[in-house]
Amino acid sequence: MSNLYNENDSSAEETGDVKILIKGGDKLSPGTNNVYAFCNHCKKDISVVYIKSEANGKELAVTETLKTNWPAVFEGRFPENDYEKCKKNNDYESCKKLLDEKKKSDKIHELWVSFLDSCTLHGFHFCFSGNPPVRRIIWTLLLLGAFALFFEKCTDSIINYFQFPFTTTTLIVYENSLVFPAVSICNYNDARFSKMNGTTVHELYFRTKIKGENVSHLLREISGEEMTKTLSEAAHRLDEMILECKWQKDSKCDHRNFTEFKNADGDVCFTFNSGKNSSALLTSSTGEDKGLRLLIDVQHYDYYFAVESAGFKVILHDQDETPVKMQGLAVSPGFTTYMELKKRKITNLPSPYRTKCGMPKLRFFDKYSKSKCFLDKLTRYVVRICKCRAWFMPGAKVGIPVCDMETSQRCMWPAWVHFEDKKLDECPVACESVEFSAQLSYARYPANAFADYLLSKETNLTGTPEENRQYLRDNLLELRIYYESLTFSDVRQVPSYDLYSLLDWLFWWGKRKTKMSNVLNENDSSAEETGDVKILIKGGDKLSPGTNNVYAFCNHCKKDISVVYIKSETNGKELAVTETLKTTWPAVFEGRFPESDYEKCKKNNDYESCKKLLDKKKNSEKIHELWVSFLNWCTLHGFHFCFSGNPPVRRVIWTLLLLGAFALFLEKCTDSIINYFQFPFTTTTLIIYEKSLAFPAVTICNYNDARLSKMNGTAVHNLYVTKMIKGGNSSHLKNNISGKEMTDILSNAAHRLDEMILECIWQKDSKCDHRNFAEFKNADGDVCFTFNSGKNSPALLTSSIGEDKGLRLLIDLQHYDYYFDVESAGFKVILHDQEETPVKMQGLAVSPGFTTYMELKKRKITNLPSPYRTNCGMPKLRFFDKYSKSKCFLDKLTRYVVEICKCRDWFMPGADEGIPVCDFETSEECMWPAWVHFEDKKLDKCPVACESVEFSAQLSYARYPANAYADLLLSKRKNLTGTPTENRQYLRDNLLELRIYYESLTYSDVRQVPSYDLYSLLGDVGGQIGLFLGASLLTLVEYLDFLAMVLFTKYKYHKE
Repeated sequence: MSNLYNENDSSAEETGDVKILIKGGDKLSPGTNNVYAFCNHCKKDISVVYIKSEANGKELAVTETLKTNWPAVFEGRFPENDYEKCKKNNDYESCKKLLDEKKKSDKIHELWVSFLDSCTLHGFHFCFSGNPPVRRIIWTLLLLGAFALFFEKCTDSIINYFQFPFTTTTLIVYENSLVFPAVSICNYNDARFSKMNGTTVHELYFRTKIKGENVSHLLREISGEEMTKTLSEAAHRLDEMILECKWQKDSKCDHRNFTEFKNADGDVCFTFNSGKNSSALLTSSTGEDKGLRLLIDVQHYDYYFAVESAGFKVILHDQDETPVKMQGLAVSPGFTTYMELKKRKITNLPSPYRTKCGMPKLRFFDKYSKSKCFLDKLTRYVVRICKCRAWFMPGAKVGIPVCDMETSQRCMWPAWVHFEDKKLDECPVACESVEFSAQLSYARYPANAFADYLLSKETNLTGTPEENRQYLRDNLLELRIYYESLTFSDVRQVPSYDLYSLLDWLFWWGKRKTKMSNVLNENDSSAEETGDVKILIKGGDKLSPGTNNVYAFCNHCKKDISVVYIKSETNGKELAVTETLKTTWPAVFEGRFPESDYEKCKKNNDYESCKKLLDKKKNSEKIHELWVSFLNWCTLHGFHFCFSGNPPVRRVIWTLLLLGAFALFLEKCTDSIINYFQFPFTTTTLIIYEKSLAFPAVTICNYNDARLSKMNGTAVHNLYVTKMIKGGNSSHLKNNISGKEMTDILSNAAHRLDEMILECIWQKDSKCDHRNFAEFKNADGDVCFTFNSGKNSPALLTSSIGEDKGLRLLIDLQHYDYYFDVESAGFKVILHDQEETPVKMQGLAVSPGFTTYMELKKRKITNLPSPYRTNCGMPKLRFFDKYSKSKCFLDKLTRYVVEICKCRDWFMPGADEGIPVCDFETSEECMWPAWVHFEDKKLDKCPVACESVEFSAQLSYARYPANAYADLLLSKRKNLTGTPTENRQYLRDNLLELRIYYESLTYSDVRQVPSYDLYSLLGDVGGQIGLFLGASLLTLVEYLDFLAMVLFTKYKYHKE
């Protein structure tokens, strides 16, 4: 605190008494002879303030009760107060009590006034005295209304917070490579009939289930060990079932690449890529040739008679998961099943969020998953009830015995049923998991010609050719598993209303200006206008002897003052003195004030030195004044409490609070800045409802690319038979096949669309034919045809849904004319945008003998360019006008092959530029190896398109043609001479019906949106400043402004 008396006056410090005379004169109202003085800013709390009458010079001690309000003048004198009464009555105790009570009351009032001055609640100080009544009422009503809204919103916010809501975000992540899933296969038959026949277990099952006999004596004869041994020996052996295993087309695998496990239904299953004996496989390419291919013999002929369905259950799962429950995808013999993989990574929230995910420790497994938890709890329950376990359950390592047949029937199986019925498998959802799904499509396997090729190697089949083909289709299945794209969905549950969101509602961060106090007569208009103040401080016995002149100051005047006057008691002369001397009292030396540098230069009449001293002091005082003003106006909460003018404890507490707040603020700001430079984004999906939608381009590709009838007798056919079938030397044949001849042969051998399209109907009534299709060649060299390509006419629109409001095709795939190296029979159907060229075979397989229903779903995708992780782009291509990733692949492949071999494959673009087609020898020695090297070295680095349209379909099937309709069709065909059954089978081997339509007139607009841009960063930083420091970004500007003013002041006074 400042003071108005000599700091070395010990008596003043001890008693707190101050004697002051304020000069009246022209600055006071006429008729005012006596003026009360006060000392709000004295160094110590004062008990008594003395005033002195100018009229008679009498000093009078007056209580502080009069210091804040000037008493009203009544008949030329001040009214008598309680203190004067008790003094007049010489009642010392009453006077002392009055003074003590008033001192306490005034101290509380002083704290209240100080709080009003520093309170940061907007408008709060306007509600109290010192403001006009109307203003007080308005601000009181405004604040009450604001508080009512505040408490309402706070209540809603707190309720919302304790409901622990969350949102689920889905992010499409593009990767250069993906981990291939573990692939578990389980035969529907768990025990071979040939191995079960003659065993006690078989006899028990046959006599109880088939004959219905009571064979309780057999139950007691079958121990747990015998049942385990019987079922283990009767299980299918993988080395007998796996006929072929290929990884990414070229790498061979076999049964040794699988690990065995038993699922919760007691079946023996096998897992490829389990990650147990080696690290999980990675794939960096898409398409059916870049995944896993399995040819499996299901051994249908050896199925046990209790098994209803024939085939395999395929379970796609993460390497850390054990698929103990049969929840996979069914695959049937007689088909090639294509599985286009989609990966999804899921992150759930633990309690108190509704998901309540968890990863509790399990007894029989090292790592947690919900399926493992099910088997773990089931095993523990069965062991607790029955003191034994089923033969497939874990527990062998801890010595838990297997239940015998009697205990299994009497206890274990009923306990299992009770366990599932009562939902005792209460396992929490895993907090982190990886899931795989697949789009399934089918083609007939094996194709007739390929079946004959396989049968030529089999010598133990004695049936007719058709019976032998059927035997293969009853027992063989082909499985192709691959990624459709190198992307996965990152699905995360994110708290939508966390603690920081709640705090944003609970705190209103306001800024306010501090009202300045004043110590001059408010009726002194001239003082307000000029800022000049004339003050004389009485010396007397309270100041050191010899002190005649005392410098005055007015730090807390209403306006910034320009000049302070002092008046000498000796000669009454007023003298204007610079403010430089206003804050510090000179030290006492030998009973007088020491001679200062200023007095020395004045005594020596050295005007320049005096001016320099005064200017230097004025500069210093101006900076100090700026600092004091900055403290009063600074909007950083609590900052002014950290400096002098406050008790030490208060300064320490506020300093620690501000340092802690700064630490939290810097931590959160660092996190925000790091998050910003990771350039995160979210994927938003909007369902758009339209009155009509553009129908996709529909591309169909026959699995057979060359008809046997057209290839037979050609040089290419002779070369293939000599080299691939007979294994002879074919070098002389290679040299005779030029690129032009090979192109002519393959083009002539390709299926003709006008022969394959038997019916084409658009929206039930409009007929179409082969002329509505455009031809192109894909990257596998197949001749394909596109309906609604948009090249010769605008893309078709559909405004209705349902199978009658789309495209219907009846196709003869000419199965009878397949080349003998083609394994599967059917078509690949690719649904794509008109701007896209589907150069890679990644469509959906359709098989003859079925009506395939395709319910369309359209998706429009917008990706983000660099620096976001997707890094999309649309570079210019050499051979195509518009960009797509598949066009980019073919463009780069063609350029690479041409650069290496100086020629191209017959289906590649470049004919317009005169690039020749490679002859057969160049193809074998250069072009095909260059192609393999191109794919192996990942030279097709094409960015994801920034904008694209994708189509997917839900497939379902019906047998085609029905028997009666088959007979109707056969009545129109006179060239078939087989039996009715054989002719029906001929139709089912060659005909397929395709129905493509929208399931609804909607599409998904999938957009990548920056989730944390520059404005988010600024908002986050601003929020952290407001939350922890009660400031804003403009507070930083205040500090910069203060620094600029200091530098400007230094420069200004230095220049002057």
